[in-house]
Amino acid sequence: APAFPRLCLARRRRGVVPMGGLPAGVRPLCVLIAVTAGGWGGVRMCVGCSLMPDGRGQLATLAGTVTLVAAIFWVWALVNLRRQFDLGAVTFALALLACAIGIHGARAGSSKAARCFRWLGPLSYALVSLNYALGIAVVQEPVTMPIYFGVGVAIWAVFAISARRVANIALAELALAC
Repeated sequence: APAFPRLCLARRRRGVVPMGGLPAGVRPLCVLIAVTAGGWGGVRMCVGCSLMPDGRGQLATLAGTVTLVAAIFWVWALVNLRRQFDLGAVTFALALLACAIGIHGARAGSSKAARCFRWLGPLSYALVSLNYALGIAVVQEPVTMPIYFGVGVAIWAVFAISARRVANIALAELALAC
């Protein structure tokens, strides 16, 4: 009977998750890619059916997509807090706050919220990207972990750049509406 627990611990040390036998990082990488792509498509379909003008629609699509991704990984980070500190609990919460402001700005046509999102969105998303970069520096094994972190850096950097762009488009559109 004692051999089984030792086997599980040995597998964990090598970076293999006992459930499913996948190396660490593979599951979150798949979730990150699937939720980002699926979330964008699903949110785009919902926003595309709305009556929001183009800039506000882009803002709502980005903020809605990021909300889905951030919410899942924020919960994951909160669960990780039981074992050790996870900076994602803070950075994903900031990203969710930015998303709420962005969605409000898009839905209500609020220039004030869109201006706030123009700086909070890119800043909070860049902090998430930097958190992933920190993961690359700290966790080198198994090789799937730096791959997951690298994809996270790239996706969240795109979110940060896109946030500034869509906020500017939405603000220009709202200025024309006045």
